[in-house]
Amino acid sequence: KAQEDRRQAEARYRNIYQNAAQGMYQCTLHGKILRVNPAFAKIFGYQQAAELISQVGDISNLYRDRNNRQQFVTALQENRVIINYEVEMQDREGKSVWAMINARLTDDTNGTPIIDGILIDNTKKRLAEDKLRRSREHFRYLANHDNLTNLFNTRYLYKSLERLITEHNATREPFSLVFLDMDNFKRVVDTYGHLNGSQALKEVAETLKECLAEPSFGVAYGGDEFVLVFPRTGKEAALLHVQKIRRLMKDTVYLTRKNLEVHMSASFGVATYPDDEVDSEGLLALADEAMFYVKSSGKDAVGIPGETQQT
Repeated sequence: KAQEDRRQAEARYRNIYQNAAQGMYQCTLHGKILRVNPAFAKIFGYQQAAELISQVGDISNLYRDRNNRQQFVTALQENRVIINYEVEMQDREGKSVWAMINARLTDDTNGTPIIDGILIDNTKKRLAEDKLRRSREHFRYLANHDNLTNLFNTRYLYKSLERLITEHNATREPFSLVFLDMDNFKRVVDTYGHLNGSQALKEVAETLKECLAEPSFGVAYGGDEFVLVFPRTGKEAALLHVQKIRRLMKDTVYLTRKNLEVHMSASFGVATYPDDEVDSEGLLALADEAMFYVKSSGKDAVGIPGETQQT
């Protein structure tokens, strides 16, 4: 009866092992695969357990990074048991398999250490979590960035100006703000269409970013208007930056990827804290006024409160 009970218990175990939804395996500490169940083979793209054992041989070959296998073994030797160990593995085609492993270190009948493990395919959950994380990061990005140009948006501008004023109130360092408006941009849209107009603005934004080094930053203010902020920069240095941007913009041919050749320019207005104004609204207004003066008196130049510079 004892033999019959043992035979039935072994049969039940084999049935569980063969039909389990989770991958089950045994391997040596060095990685030699001793046995796997059908679910384990299926997770890694094999039809039969014997096929996986013969073709893979060493379980380390299933790890995306073999160093992760060694870390797993080290932790198992220290603790004898590992619960919910997540690691990136790979199937027979090289595609990522995110596995959740529960394992224990035991000995076979000869006293040789072996690893008994249960492996759950966590790939779908991991991909969903990554997608959700990227979505959250994207929404956080959009909270402060313009979707078309990837420059900062006005929300970020207003927050940053208040922070800069607070900081510069303490240090008494100047900072400069630039308002710029594209010259005759409506003509570009009327000639080449709205989609090409949007592409042109994206390319203008690239020109601006090329000339801006942190902590300076650019803002898509609306339509074809942009704002540039130069922390710790007085008016003279800001004017040098703006003239560089102005020249680069004039020298750049836009929409070449659309098989077009479009030349553009802009009008600029510069205001500096605290020389011209001591609050954000006043600075924006003065820079806008200086820019508007340039627009109304010839365009393609740099204006400052009270006068206009042109090169």
